[in-house]
This record gives sequence, structure tokens and C-alpha cells, in this order.
Amino acid sequence: MGMFQTNITVTNMNDPSRSFEKGFWVDTGALYTFIPEDVLDSIGVETIGFRNIQYADRGTPVRCRLGQVEIKVHDLEEPALICQVLFAPAGSRYPLGATTL
Repeated sequence: MGMFQTNITVTNMNDPSRSFEKGFWVDTGALYTFIPEDVLDSIGVETIGFRNIQYADRGTPVRCRLGQVEIKVHDLEEPALICQVLFAPAGSRYPLGATTL
């Protein structure tokens, strides 16, 4: 199955007035959903921890900030989910990982 996009609304759980909507790439090979750190910072998402990960295209481990947000998948007729997300480098793509799916 190839990758495809779906529209997502990401909301700061501590301040629901702060959110954004974006087309995310569904990536069933990714565990976490990645969102650029500048975007998460702009809606005030706090760091709740860290995760050491390894990108598929790189061999070296990377330490990423971990946050928690509310995610609404527009294509699903389900309520929003509370999900852990990783702060990706600014300018990164928006992959939607298995923990959100």
C-alpha cells in the first residue's frame, strides 16, 4: 500500500483555542506521529518527555521531545483522540504513525 494524505486537526489539550489543520501522510511503518517542533511550539504544546528513535534512512539514534495533543482525523467519523507525538525538526513532513492510527 502506498502512502496517502488525510486531513488532521491537532489541538493543544491545555488550550483548545490553539490548533492547526494540515494534510498528514499516513505511514503505517512509523510508530509515532511526527510534527515539526516549530509548529507544536506555536500552539503551545509542552514537552512531557523524550524518546530515542532511529529514522529508517539513518543509522544514528536521535533524541526527540515527546508531547501530547488531541488529534481529529477528518476522514473518520470518530471523536478526537489523545495522542503522544514527537517534535520533529522544523521543515519536516507530517507522517501519521501507528499510535495515532
